[in-house]
Amino acid sequence: MALKKKSPPVQRDILKEKQEAISRLARKSDAAVNMVTRTISDLGTVNQEITDALKDIEDYVSSLEKEKVEMSALHDTNSAIISNFSKLLTVGDN
Repeated sequence: MALKKKSPPVQRDILKEKQEAISRLARKSDAAVNMVTRTISDLGTVNQEITDALKDIEDYVSSLEKEKVEMSALHDTNSAIISNFSKLLTVGDN
């Protein structure tokens, strides 16, 4: 019977494996932090756009309110003129 030649035991470099794992996990962590940072920045941009839109709406509402006051005053003036002219017409009928 022939003797089988034993292969040398495989040696694992556990320290190197752990260093590689740490390096891989650090890269994943950096990628996650970058994603969160971009998300925060993007949300900040969206909020600024919302703030700008709200300011535009407030300006528009303010302009409408000013127009409403002016139109109401004009309406009141026209109503007074109509009333005065109507009185003149009724005086002439007597």
